[in-house]
Amino acid sequence: MKGIFITLEGCDGLGKSRQSAALVEYLREIGHSVFFTKEPGTAEAGSRLGPMVRQILFEKKGEAAPGTDQLFLLADHVDNVALLTPHLEQGETVVCDRYADSALAYAAVHKQPTTPEMLSLWLRNRGPLPDVTILLVAKGKTSSSDIGWALDRARRRTGSEAVKQGGKHWNDYAAQLLVQRAYLTLLAGETRTVIVPIDEADTEQVVHERIIAQLGLHPSFAAALISGRTDINSMYSAAC
Repeated sequence: MKGIFITLEGCDGLGKSRQSAALVEYLREIGHSVFFTKEPGTAEAGSRLGPMVRQILFEKKGEAAPGTDQLFLLADHVDNVALLTPHLEQGETVVCDRYADSALAYAAVHKQPTTPEMLSLWLRNRGPLPDVTILLVAKGKTSSSDIGWALDRARRRTGSEAVKQGGKHWNDYAAQLLVQRAYLTLLAGETRTVIVPIDEADTEQVVHERIIAQLGLHPSFAAALISGRTDINSMYSAAC
């Protein structure tokens, strides 16, 4: 029995990593065996390339030739696909914090323009298509402020997260707004997509409950209820 593959996507500063962790905890509570991973990968998830990619691209602890950013990210993605695929084949639920959709959404904001050849490489090495993609979308009163509060939040990060954010060359409002629009263009019409709007005033718990409520309505997750992989009573008590 193939497992359920859930990805989370969205711009910087929307709390995606924390929501990923909360989703993993919730799924385990209702009976899922969960494998969690992210892109770029981490040592905790068993990634072999991710930690090095993070150091080179975000922490600048190494020299990378111009135009190689996406090659590093693609290599990490291929490695991640090799890690997660066996878990899906064994019937586990896989949750991934960023996946191939991120590469396509961020394609326009890399220092070096994304070539058609690079996009073709990503599409050829995309790996399993997610059953559900949760897209976090910043919500604001005007189009110009939609992403502003989220980027401000990302820039206020501390410790290693602050280093990582500062190392991103798309760490500006125009780039993040472009990324959000790219995400919506790519994913809004896909049946796998669950769009979760987030307002600056929303707490993490409110966003988590919104994600769980939307997830429960998705056909792919409903199929898991029917197959018995999910305790429906636990699910709805957790969402309430």
